[in-house]
Amino acid sequence: RSRQFHPRERTPGQNGRTSGKNENQPEISDDTGVVSFGTCSIINYERVRNLYVQGKRTNKPSPHSSKSFDFRNMLNKWWNSLHGGSKTAAVIIFINTAVFLLWYQPRLHLFMYKWFTTSPFSGSSLTMLTSIFSHKEIWHLSINMFVLWNFAPHLEALLGKEQFIAFYITGGVFASFLSQACRIGFTNAFRVGASLGASGALLACLSLVCINEPDLRLSIVFLPFFTFPAGVGLLAVAGFDLLGLLMRWRVFDHAAHLGGVLFGASVAGSFLSGTSCEREAKELESCNICRTHLQIFCLK
Repeated sequence: RSRQFHPRERTPGQNGRTSGKNENQPEISDDTGVVSFGTCSIINYERVRNLYVQGKRTNKPSPHSSKSFDFRNMLNKWWNSLHGGSKTAAVIIFINTAVFLLWYQPRLHLFMYKWFTTSPFSGSSLTMLTSIFSHKEIWHLSINMFVLWNFAPHLEALLGKEQFIAFYITGGVFASFLSQACRIGFTNAFRVGASLGASGALLACLSLVCINEPDLRLSIVFLPFFTFPAGVGLLAVAGFDLLGLLMRWRVFDHAAHLGGVLFGASVAGSFLSGTSCEREAKELESCNICRTHLQIFCLK
């Protein structure tokens, strides 16, 4: 019997009860953040060190390894032309597209439902991660990846490539966790279906950019001529999802959306606090205050 999937929704479990295997989901959510940010920090260090030691490599093809196919040359030229987060976004889009195509393989339907959707009774905390790369509807995939493509340059400029990846993954996992927590807490919550989609991770990205750049002009996908400030757009999205959560609307997973917004806002608060501290440090340096006093002031 086929099951219906919707953006960030759940399909009821067999017995309507949560599995005991999910009792460690808060720890899994925390561990995901620590591991992803820690790993990406190490990767970032190694990348910078290698560039420093070896120097930047040129993109000129070697005469002994020239590509014989025009398509490969065209693809290589396009890839090398991407800058400012576009390469990172392209990789994430490729992964999401590959998972999307797997949904249309009949033999993999049960496998995809088990490992690429998440619910309180799924029996595995890993699905809180895998579900953020999973889309079953073409319109859902298209809109999410369009948003990612447009916001990726801003995010990489703010965080750097490795930290952008860690932020995206951790934001998505946190959104999935908050969604499950709200679903368990609300009455009749288990009637909601299995959740999938990158909306939680993307709203974390949207929240970070909008708080850091509140005057940035945004537009709606189907209404490009209508623009509005990023800060206003974020408030509208958060208000809509809060209303949907309180009214128990089931078309979207509003709890996951709010989880993404909250995660992005928390990181943005730390980011802006650090920026303010750096600004004060520069002012103190211009007054020739000693470095020791400067560090103490920033710690305060």
